[in-house]
Amino acid sequence: MQERLSTTKIWILGSLLATLSIAASVAQPFTYVSNIAGNNVAVIDTIAHTKVATISVPGYPSGLAVTPDGLSVYVACQNNNTVAVLSTITNTVAATIPVGATPIQLAITSNGAQVYVVIRGSNQVAVIDTASKTVIANIGVGMRPSAVAFSPDGSKAYVTNNGDGTMSVISTASRSVINTLPANAGASGVAVLPNGNVYVSNQSANTVTVHNSSGNLLTTIGGFTSPNWATAAPNGSRVLVTNGNSHSVGVIDTSSNTLMATIQVGNIPTAVAISADSARAYVANEYSFTLSQIDVASNTVMNTQSSIGAYPFGVAIAPPASGQVCTYSLSQAGISFTAAGGSGSVNVTAPAGCIWTAVTNQGWSQITGGASGNGNGTVTYSVNANGGNAALAGTLTIASQTFTISEAGLAFAPIRVNCGGPQWTDGSGNVWAAGAPQNYSVTNSPINGTATPLLYQGEAWSTGTLQYQYAVPNGSFTVKLKFAEFYVTQAGQRTFNIVVNGITYFFNYDILATVGPMTAHDVSIPVAVNNGQITIQLVPVTGHAKLNALEIF
Repeated sequence: MQERLSTTKIWILGSLLATLSIAASVAQPFTYVSNIAGNNVAVIDTIAHTKVATISVPGYPSGLAVTPDGLSVYVACQNNNTVAVLSTITNTVAATIPVGATPIQLAITSNGAQVYVVIRGSNQVAVIDTASKTVIANIGVGMRPSAVAFSPDGSKAYVTNNGDGTMSVISTASRSVINTLPANAGASGVAVLPNGNVYVSNQSANTVTVHNSSGNLLTTIGGFTSPNWATAAPNGSRVLVTNGNSHSVGVIDTSSNTLMATIQVGNIPTAVAISADSARAYVANEYSFTLSQIDVASNTVMNTQSSIGAYPFGVAIAPPASGQVCTYSLSQAGISFTAAGGSGSVNVTAPAGCIWTAVTNQGWSQITGGASGNGNGTVTYSVNANGGNAALAGTLTIASQTFTISEAGLAFAPIRVNCGGPQWTDGSGNVWAAGAPQNYSVTNSPINGTATPLLYQGEAWSTGTLQYQYAVPNGSFTVKLKFAEFYVTQAGQRTFNIVVNGITYFFNYDILATVGPMTAHDVSIPVAVNNGQITIQLVPVTGHAKLNALEIF
């Protein structure tokens, strides 16, 4: 695929993660994804599969890499001609470094002292000193450089040149090019194994070339479609290559230098990063706005996380401290609140150097302090009052651990009204309030079809709308209306509409047409309340509207 340029956006197909030499047994659960059209970097908890933060950066962020200590992320901002330095503790921009026209990709030395930035606009590599956050050298390379990676001992940097199909070899001691070697057309991504072998994805030639530590060609592997990026598993067993035009990732077995698998991912994959334990790979799918998580051992997609951002382009993984296993625990597993809500705190226990974040997973709770940390820390939170009758249950994700929150609903006593008669207690001990003073009629005749005939022997009626209104908590209710016709004698003499909270549930309701005279009939209506009240209206169509009793529960 050709590079696409426009006045509004510069597209460079190629992943933007530097290959770092990191000794660790467990990777921290955070990945950083540059969203080229969103002008931001998304922070993804890859255990909980949640986006925990979005960091605004200037000018089409593309390449990014995390420092070996995990405390900073360097981001190439190609349309702003700068490199942004992000703090992983605060998830904010800590510094901005001018570097030259169109920086597109970068890599960080294994000791974290320097950052090599590919400057496509001037065919150079800029070298940043991380202590002073300044450019200390500019090194001329080939045409339209695309990517950079270091040899295992850090003595060399390999730069792919997309415009002339070559690879520049830089001495990091002298900061000068010591060799320029042929690759294939459209040299794009570059990955280095622990044994020193170099893999170059050649976007236009649909190949991956394999070179020794001096850069000399060992073999050429086919079977790719517009391969735009490559990265090596830290254990050296695999090289993963994104196929930009076939929505897939090719997997190279480095022991035989053969294409062992092709894994289907999202639309236009442009970047891949592999965890420090070589167990998981993460693929940014530019046109799908997704992040695919791959199990490296089985070559299968384990999870696809959507809504990463606008055109996700580069991906980098936060490493743990050298040789460190990051484990996290919380001082408690969860908490319960009354309907009044409240606040609380939970302590995080983690080794120093292990970074974590805290995020709420529902709108009725908030993180009020300690939204991120390094090592031990405390997270504070608040829970809104529950204005409904239903209990609430939710979670916070703290240091990749699930913290549960439950909240009781408002207490609600069922409402029962004997609309046409006095207060009455039924055989179950339920108290039915007397109906409000209004027009009413009574009968002593027996009512069929009920165990509580007294509720049907009195009725309230009105020549206009017969209305009842009650304050209730928000939530779900059942409104049960009780009818028995003992006054009119023919169907059609009394019809009315039944309306609850403005919704007409029954048009032209006719008791006699439904069950006949002197027979109980109940109408149950489910109602969702969000305004704190239930209003029942019986609107006459012919004759008078009436109601014998009502119940809300």
